[in-house]
Amino acid sequence: MDNGAIFYVLLFGPMLPLVVIIGAVVLFGVGFALHGLTGAVIRTIDETSRPHRERAYVRKHQRDITLL
Repeated sequence: MDNGAIFYVLLFGPMLPLVVIIGAVVLFGVGFALHGLTGAVIRTIDETSRPHRERAYVRKHQRDITLL
């Protein structure tokens, strides 16, 4: 091994678990954000595709359910 490879192994070898943990946290965060955005888009499409009377009925009864 040349000096560059030894330097690379010494510098990044002990830090590898930290790099893996940070990568996992970042991927989890991105997945969580995409999941939330996808849910919001689907909910918006679902709400706007219903007739107004049905939307009002659902909203009223959801409010009653949350008070229980």
